[in-house]
Amino acid sequence: MSAPAPSDMAPTTYQAPGTDATSAWLAAYALGLAYSAHPDQQRLACLLDAAQPHPGGLEAAHLRLQAPEMAGHISRQRALHLLEQAMTAHTPPVPPGGGVRRQGPA
Repeated sequence: MSAPAPSDMAPTTYQAPGTDATSAWLAAYALGLAYSAHPDQQRLACLLDAAQPHPGGLEAAHLRLQAPEMAGHISRQRALHLLEQAMTAHTPPVPPGGGVRRQGPA
């Protein structure tokens, strides 16, 4: 008896967040960096470098690592922490005053 073809199988209602190849690659890279013996700052720099050409990639990778199937992965927490640091470092700072430029008296 053969296994059913993918088209014969019932569709699933759950779809992992960030299913694109970039988020998968960044998530895997973050997991790999979590095992690295390099200092935290160097791991962060490597992750930021890899994510630079992919807007939203860090957030998508973070979501991907939060998926239920990743719950038992040993270095998941370290990788999530690294991604959170990268997202914080990647966010442009808001100027004092909320970005509103004040002018002197007219």
